[in-house]
Amino acid sequence: PIAAQYLSYMDAMKSLNIELTADYMVMAALLADLKSRLLLPKATSSMVIEKDPKQQLIDRLETYLRVKQAAERMGQLPILERDTFPAHVSLGQVAQNNEGYDIGLLRDALFCVFNRPEPIIHQIQQEPVLLEERIAFIEYKLRSGEVLHFDALLKPSQGRMGMVVTFMAILELTRQQKVNIIATGIEAPLAVQGVRA
Repeated sequence: PIAAQYLSYMDAMKSLNIELTADYMVMAALLADLKSRLLLPKATSSMVIEKDPKQQLIDRLETYLRVKQAAERMGQLPILERDTFPAHVSLGQVAQNNEGYDIGLLRDALFCVFNRPEPIIHQIQQEPVLLEERIAFIEYKLRSGEVLHFDALLKPSQGRMGMVVTFMAILELTRQQKVNIIATGIEAPLAVQGVRA
């Protein structure tokens, strides 16, 4: 009967959560002490230097916050048996069958592959084509007022980018009324002529 009474008493204590209640009581007492110190007048000459209770509370709360944040970060980490499960695979007895090839030949082939020189990759860098430079080039070519075909204004080394920039330069010069576009038909090549001032 005494053991049963003790066990029922322990169950009652667990259900009341005495530890949590005690923590709340300690915090309430600390806050009440803090408030009473703030309300009481301060002694002008105090020989005993006490640590500020407000600062003590702030330190405790900051420590609690750091511990709580660390616990949250740790809770996000993968945990064995919760997030990841180890694999237990038994292959049993595996007989190695080396018929038809020699391990030494495989090793030599692997060394040959590793010792091959890296292939040299050549990259051709195109020079940048600036619209302003192309406009100046076209104006220079057309200063005499002669008719030039579009092909005569291209630089083969600049490829498609040069073609696009040349076309944009002709459009810009046409907008500025410095050149006239001459087209004799739909399939005819584009030609331009400088406007005489």
